[in-house]
Amino acid sequence: MIIAEIDFMTPADLDEVAEIERESFPSPWSLDVFREELRKNEGVFYIVARLKDRVIGYGGVYVIDKEAHITTIAVAKKYRGHRIGEQLLAALIEIAKYNSCKKVVLEVRISNTVAINLYKKYHFRVSKLIRGYYRDNGEDAVFMVLVL
Repeated sequence: MIIAEIDFMTPADLDEVAEIERESFPSPWSLDVFREELRKNEGVFYIVARLKDRVIGYGGVYVIDKEAHITTIAVAKKYRGHRIGEQLLAALIEIAKYNSCKKVVLEVRISNTVAINLYKKYHFRVSKLIRGYYRDNGEDAVFMVLVL
C-alpha cells in the first residue's frame, strides 16, 4: 500500500488532474470544467492524492443540505491497486461527516466492479439501477448510498 498525502485541489493541480481524467474516463471533463468546479465555493470540495509532490489521484464531493454526493474519484493508472482510491474515498466521507451530512450518495458504472466492491467495503448499499445513465455508451449506473 502506498500512503498518499491528501489535500484540497488547487488550480496548480489541474494539468495533472486533467491528465488522470483523460486516462480514466471515456468522456473526460475538460480543464475548463475543473476550473469552474474550483470556483464554486459553497459546498463543493475537490481533493487530490499526492506522492512526492505529484498528483496521483483526485476526488470530488458536493454537499447539499445534509447530503454529500461524490461526483468523481480517479487514480493514475500507474498507481491503481495501491489503495489510493480508498484513501480518497475515506477523505471524501470525512468531508461529509465534517459537514454534518446524514448520507453520502454516488453513481458508478455497473461494469466497474472494482469501485463497487470498494464502496461496499465502506458500507455503501445499492439503492437502485439507473438505466442508460452514461451518455457516452448508454451504460447503466448503480446508485449507492451510505448512511452516516
